[in-house]
Parts: sequence; C-alpha cells; structure tokens
Amino acid sequence: MFYRKTLIATIITTSLLFFWHSTAFALGLSWPAIGNVKLEEDATIPQLVTYFFTFSIAIGTVVMFFLIIKGGLGFLNSQGSPQAIKKAKTEMIGAGIGMAVLLSSFMIINIINKDILNPKQLETECIQGFKRTVTGFTVDPNTGEHKKKVINLCLNTDQPDLVKVGETVNGVTYEKIEDKESSFTKCYLREVITYPEKDYKGIPNTIFKDGEVNDTNCPANLADLKLGDVKSFRIIQKNEGVYFYDYDTSGSPTSGSGSPYYFTKTVEDFNKNNFNDKAQSIEFVSKGIKNYDGYFSGEYYNGAILFSDANLRGKCFYSPAINPVLVKNDKVTGEKIDLRKDLSSMIFFRATMYLSSDLSKGSIELFAVPNCGQDITGTEKAKDGKYDVCTIPITPTAIEFADAERKITGASQAGSIIKNPDYSAEPVCPDKFLKEGEAEDETNKTTKKDYYNIQSFRINGSAGVVIKSNAGNCRYFDVNSNERRGNCFTNLQGTAVSGYANGEIPQSIMVIPLNQ
Repeated sequence: MFYRKTLIATIITTSLLFFWHSTAFALGLSWPAIGNVKLEEDATIPQLVTYFFTFSIAIGTVVMFFLIIKGGLGFLNSQGSPQAIKKAKTEMIGAGIGMAVLLSSFMIINIINKDILNPKQLETECIQGFKRTVTGFTVDPNTGEHKKKVINLCLNTDQPDLVKVGETVNGVTYEKIEDKESSFTKCYLREVITYPEKDYKGIPNTIFKDGEVNDTNCPANLADLKLGDVKSFRIIQKNEGVYFYDYDTSGSPTSGSGSPYYFTKTVEDFNKNNFNDKAQSIEFVSKGIKNYDGYFSGEYYNGAILFSDANLRGKCFYSPAINPVLVKNDKVTGEKIDLRKDLSSMIFFRATMYLSSDLSKGSIELFAVPNCGQDITGTEKAKDGKYDVCTIPITPTAIEFADAERKITGASQAGSIIKNPDYSAEPVCPDKFLKEGEAEDETNKTTKKDYYNIQSFRINGSAGVVIKSNAGNCRYFDVNSNERRGNCFTNLQGTAVSGYANGEIPQSIMVIPLNQ
C-alpha cells in the first residue's frame, strides 16, 4: 500500500511540475536556477527531466534535513518517555536513510556517471539522417528582447518544405544553418534527391546514388554528404525491388519528379499508381545476386516482365535485374519494342537460383491438344507428335537467369520458325510435337520440320506462365485465370495468343517461379 501511494504521489507531482512549467512561463514567471541547471521556456523533454530530477533532489534534501531536526527536537523533548524516544529515533533514522539515498543519487549523477542526465546525451540520436544545427532567435512578446536559440535537427525522412535563413517557424527566426555529418550506415541509402522549390518541385538534383544492383560495393562513409541550400528533398532507401524513373537516368533530369517509383510486386495496371506510360528508365536492387568479376551468381535473383497493355497483355519482354532495359528487340518478331512512356503493367518476381533444373519443385506441361490430353486414348497418343507432352521445370537454371523467354518448338539456329535470327537459345521442346514428314519453305526453296501448335497446358506447382504469339502478343496465365479446369488451361484457342480469326499461334514461353 505504501509503495502504491508513493507511485501515485510521484506521478501526480511530476504531472503538476510539467504543468506548472508551462503555466509559470505563461504568467511571465521563471523557474530558479539550480547550480548550473536552468530551465528555459522552450526546454526539451530531456532538459525537463534533468531540471526536475535536480529540483527533486534539492527539495528532498531540504525536507530530509528538517525531518532530522524534527526528530532531534522530539528526542530532546521526550522527557524520558520510551514511546517518544522510539518515535524520535525512527524519524531521524528514516530521514537519515532518505538523505543518504538522495546524496547517493546526486553522487551517481554528478561524479560516477555525470553523462546520465546530460541533456545532450538524452537527446534522440540521429539515425539514418542529415544532422543540422540551426542558430536563430525568439522575440519576447512583453519586452521585445531577442533570445538566442540553437536547434539540433535530424532530417531522416522526406522533407517537402525546408526552412531557409531569414524564415520564421514556430516563433524562431533562422539566422544560420550549418550542415553537420550525416549518419547513414552502409547500404542503407540508394538515392538522395534535392529540389530548389518546396513540395519537390523544380529541376531535381541527385546528390547521391548507389547504382549497384547488390550490396557488394556500397559506399562505406557518407559522413560528408550535405544537403546544401535546398527547399525540399527525398531520401530513397536501398530496398529490394524495381525502380522506375520518369526521366532518363543516364543524364540529368530536366523535368519530371526525379524520384523513382518503387515496386515489389506485380502491377496489373499502372493507371492505379498514376504511372501509366510514364516510365523512361528502369533499375533493380537484388541483394541476392553477387558479382564475381562480371560473373553473376547468388542465392536468388529478381526480374520483371514488362507489358505495353494493362492486365499483363500486349507487347512484352523480360527485363533481368542485372541488365534492366525498357527497349528490346522482340524475341519472336525481331521488331523493336520500346516501352518508354508505353509501360502499362508488369510482373515482378523474386526466385531462388538453382544450378540445374529440379522437377521436384514443380513443372509446366505443354500439349498440342485441348484439355491437357485428358480426352485422348492410349491408341491415339501413339500415332505421332501431336500427342506428345513437353515438361518444363519451374526452377530457373542458368539459361532462364540470363534470358527467361524461350521458344516452344523448332531448331535453335537462325532459319527456325522464330523470325528473329538473334534468337538462338535452345527451345524448351526441341523434339516434341513434330509432324510426320517435312513441310516446304517456299521462300528459301528448302524443307523444314513442321510442328503442331500448343493448345493447352498444365501448371504443376507455384508458377505463372507468359505465352507470346507469332505476332508478338503476350498473355499471362496463373492458377487464378478463368481459362482453366483445375490446374489445366484447357484451350488457348480464342485467347490473345491463339486464335483462328487472327491466325496467331503460341510461339514462346516464359515461366515465372512464384513464392520461392
């Protein structure tokens, strides 16, 4: 009960002291100086704690002193009464113990560890930010007297409206601003972008940028990084994901926000992010990738498949983390795809990197017949390549890491059904779906192998699939797509990548591991 009463009394007393602090200054009064500790009107929380702790020791010492005197007087006036003598001794011993506790506290604070209540030590440490010291003054409303004011700032978040010299904020007129050492740790920062006007307007200036895709060569010492005379700035952390810019990062921006748009997941419509058809540059951060003298390896990698239309459709190509681009020759048609200011949706993925394919992680099965071959009898399956099954491991290998898009069937060299002669990667199904006999090539007056077209496929595991037609049109499929029965996508006819009306047929495939 005693301790509860003591706690309640302490809380009430502390609250009243903090209330009296502001009330006293409002009435034009001031708190007395205790030693070298003085309480100002604009005192911070650490300064208030320092003052009232010292104040409490001073008041407590006076109280204990009078309690000892009271006990001594009681002892002298006891007239031999055992009860009076006992009471007086108890009061003196209690007061003495209290005095010893207060003096011990004072010694601990001021002799053994004098920094415990040092206001400078109690101030919040500036972590991951810019340190600034502002010198200014306030004006006493009653006397008109100027009082010097020194403020230590820690700017560790985006600042839309920095105060400049000559401006007044919260009654403080800024006379001098001095940038101190910044406090950013290694690999924390990706960019710092400053602006000459408030609200991030005007031509942006990137005063720092770590362009490494991983954490291999992050700048170690950023203490000398200074903001300078700017009105607003942004701090961009180095987090894994994809960064889009509305200007060409190979040069200095002359317009645009300058600040990257950061994404870590699939975006089906950039209109919802107010970024449709704005992308001019793309960059990645993938901390799982390690660079060994130009050879990239690691535990996992990031990448994105970019689309010209919303809902993951239209023209598309794969943009890997180690060589991100927004302009690329189409793997199927050979035509240049330029998604600068034409990017509308994106698949972002992060996948574990394996040295070899592993079917235990799942697979994609391709069929040249509808319904994933479920309606075909054993006799029909034995006839020719129409009833073949092509199995593609979901796990990425070195080939997928370098270039995720691969053609489905055909030869690996120029002259295959793929129109782009630069596209020479081994197809995923080189010996599957082959028709009997050979077809005539009227253009080159030669013969070539002919293949059945893919009509259905099955997803066994956690993956998404992008299929591209011979016209270069793309379509994304996963287990949430409508054109499926169970995990089988029963018929590609009539979709954007396959149809009798426009003559499009599936030509290449990209397998995207999910949740790895």
